[in-house]
Amino acid sequence: MTVSKSPTLEVVKMSVPETVNSGQDVTLSCDYNLGQATLYHIKWYWKGREFYRYEPKMVPNKAHFVLPHFKVDLSKSGPNKVVLLDVTPEQSGPYSCEVSSDAPYFYTFMKSANMKVSKSPILEVVKLSVPQTVKSGQDVTLTCEYNLGQATLYHVRWYWKGQEFYRYEPKMVPNKVHFVLPHFKVDIAHSGPTEVTLKDISAEQSGSYKCEVTTEAPLFKNYQKKATMNVTTN
Repeated sequence: MTVSKSPTLEVVKMSVPETVNSGQDVTLSCDYNLGQATLYHIKWYWKGREFYRYEPKMVPNKAHFVLPHFKVDLSKSGPNKVVLLDVTPEQSGPYSCEVSSDAPYFYTFMKSANMKVSKSPILEVVKLSVPQTVKSGQDVTLTCEYNLGQATLYHVRWYWKGQEFYRYEPKMVPNKVHFVLPHFKVDIAHSGPTEVTLKDISAEQSGSYKCEVTTEAPLFKNYQKKATMNVTTN
């Protein structure tokens, strides 16, 4: 009589980030060893509630089970991973990966890990100061005050009628740049991260002005605010 060894089944590595920021997309991975066995299914749980399953013989072979706040990217999920979109603090807690082999063994192995989803740093434009009316020939300073919370500034961009004319980017060399537009004369020396100064303004520069603030990786959050300025010739 020959006695065969049972196929090995183990979760070799489970990767769940300990801490992430809300709004991020997060990949949870589960590497396993089936030995000589065949995969029956992979199940993912959050606090004991199943939210994703991969089963090779199932049609389709991937399924997302609805839970509040959970958005699963099925196109990027598979037998070894599941991708969560736009995570929220409510999704903090224990995550479990359950691997089961097919007949005749139906062995099951489970591994768990915790993930904390922190609130994203605040990003808001607190105040946008653009004069409603100015006279042509004046120098005008436009200001944009913002709150980044704990985030880092990536860049500040200024637009006129949707066309960028000034950018401040701390890591750029030089960190201030003026994009050429007809009639626009930017005083780079008196412009910075929260303001831009326009020299000898003309009536043609009337219109909508927009300040766009963007935070650095990994968030790349974006906030915009608009205001209108009228340049008179009187």
